[in-house]
Amino acid sequence: PVAEVQAEAQTMSVDSLKAAALKYKEAILAKQGEIERLAAKVKEIPITEALGQDAKTLKTDLQSLEATLGALKARFQVYYDTLKEKGADLSGLTL
Repeated sequence: PVAEVQAEAQTMSVDSLKAAALKYKEAILAKQGEIERLAAKVKEIPITEALGQDAKTLKTDLQSLEATLGALKARFQVYYDTLKEKGADLSGLTL
C-alpha cells in the first residue's frame, strides 16, 4: 500500500530514494510500452469482433495494465516527493 511506501520513504537515504525512484521509473516506462502495444491491438479489432471473447480479454488486460501503471506512478510519486522535500537532485527522474 502507498501508506507503507510513504512511511518507508521517510526513513530512507537520498541515495536509496533515488534508486527506488529510478526503479519505478523504469517499470513505469516498460508498462507504458506494454499499454501502447495492447491499445494498438485493441484498435485493430474489427468492429464485427469487438464484442467477442478475444476483444473482451484484450480490453480486460488493458484495464489491468492501466491499473498497475497507476499503482506504479503513485509509488514513484512518493519517492519523488520525498526526494524533493529533502532538496535532492531530481534530474533524470521526470516521467
